[in-house]
Amino acid sequence: MEERRQSRGEVVDAGPGYAYMIYVLMESLLDKLKLLNYDTEFSQEFKMKNINRHYFALQTNPGEQFFMFSSLAAWLIRKCGVKFDSPQE
Repeated sequence: MEERRQSRGEVVDAGPGYAYMIYVLMESLLDKLKLLNYDTEFSQEFKMKNINRHYFALQTNPGEQFFMFSSLAAWLIRKCGVKFDSPQE
């Protein structure tokens, strides 16, 4: 079995499915964004396409992914009621 070391020197038994944990986390993130009406509010405000369930799990276009991440972060901050400027490309 594969083991993974944490920063405190502890050894954690990761198991064979650990390599796919990032995909599970990304699906969970997308579900949470959908609860916040991301697919309608964010997409219309920024005129961007919806992200797929593995968008941040796989590195395809780092510049595009970073801009999407920073735009999502700005949108979430504004959703909390704080005035925050949108990122520029």
